[in-house]
Amino acid sequence: MTNAPLRLLLVCALLSGCPGRLDDVVRARTAAEERAAFDALADRGRVSFTAYDREGRQLDLGAAKWWERAHRLRLGVDGESIDHRLIDPANVAMLMKE
Repeated sequence: MTNAPLRLLLVCALLSGCPGRLDDVVRARTAAEERAAFDALADRGRVSFTAYDREGRQLDLGAAKWWERAHRLRLGVDGESIDHRLIDPANVAMLMKE
């Protein structure tokens, strides 16, 4: 018998306490919570995203003020990805900081 299930639980517990997880984005219910979650993701680095408008069309991130038309993001971090409906499109700026 191995301790693999116990190790898995321990790793999950440790990761759930780390700031900048996609779970924080999923739990966001207000613009402030969304902004804080995006800020934490950006601080970790290696975050990728694709933006979509209300009709589901992918937005050109090189276009002027594309974030004003953003309705949903596909966020990726460390091999995990989620679809997130934006609470406040202005919060996307937190993901673009260097």
